[in-house]
Amino acid sequence: MRKLSCADARQIDLVDYLAALGFRPQQIRGTDYWYRSPLREEKTASFKVNRKKNIYYDHGTGEGGTIIDFGVRYFKCSIADFLNRLSTYQSIESLSFHPPTLSTITAACNAGEKENDTGKAGRIIITDTRPLATLH
Repeated sequence: MRKLSCADARQIDLVDYLAALGFRPQQIRGTDYWYRSPLREEKTASFKVNRKKNIYYDHGTGEGGTIIDFGVRYFKCSIADFLNRLSTYQSIESLSFHPPTLSTITAACNAGEKENDTGKAGRIIITDTRPLATLH
């Protein structure tokens, strides 16, 4: 597995990466994908990802940036540590897992409207990753 550079990391689609982490948009308006912030608790989606520019902005905190800025804040780690995490993500992605299509994101978005007030229904949090192994 090769280590990613910052330039490589910025090429990763932030919407797809958030989906891999288990976050789904609550609303999609053109190239803007609106989420409940993965960085804090909230009931109303105020975390926007502009898919065309591949950047985010959290209206609740006034912070934003690239996938690198997001990862450093989300995982509370250094840039080097986050790039190592992304290298693992890139390896997983190459195993023919398919990123969500617009129709699956729209379906998830519609399902999200039926969630309870806590906003955690159906949310999966990845706490650890390991390489795949074969059983003998």
